[in-house]
Amino acid sequence: MSNDHSHHEDGGETTGLPLIRCRRCDSSLLQLERIWLLADGRHAAERRCPDCDRHDMVVADPRALQIWAKRERQLLETLEELAAALSTRETPESVPPSGA
Repeated sequence: MSNDHSHHEDGGETTGLPLIRCRRCDSSLLQLERIWLLADGRHAAERRCPDCDRHDMVVADPRALQIWAKRERQLLETLEELAAALSTRETPESVPPSGA
């Protein structure tokens, strides 16, 4: 597991790369860790890839970061609702036990 905390603000490496794809493994499962305002007025986000554990920082349009944050909140709410529903659900009798 890597703990690469590369911080790439602006430069050739970041130009045109999708905001929600990992630079190392190309995973689309990037997680938004936090968003903040830089002293020069630009917006930055810390991202983490659950596949390769890369952490990095990107500078992006605040509207794009807001949309991403909203999507992350909606996904978390959906997963929490699903977990709650599954925790109270009993195994249906019509489903054979695993391995049968």
